[in-house]
Amino acid sequence: MEVVIWTQDDCPKCVEAKTFYTGKGLNPEIRQIEPLMTGLEPDMGAMVALAMQNNVLPLVRVDCTFVKPGEYK
Repeated sequence: MEVVIWTQDDCPKCVEAKTFYTGKGLNPEIRQIEPLMTGLEPDMGAMVALAMQNNVLPLVRVDCTFVKPGEYK
């Protein structure tokens, strides 16, 4: 299972997501949100998903599917 978490500093829900997936024995790839937001690391799917959740972090992708904050699986 591939997990990517976009995060930023001082984000308790981001820590919650990291803890959840690490606790499942996974090693999530952690990315800072700034490069995505500024276009340095463009990812249209991630940008659309972030907009759909009203720019609320964390942005979590599990095997090509975005998961809303707090609805981890």
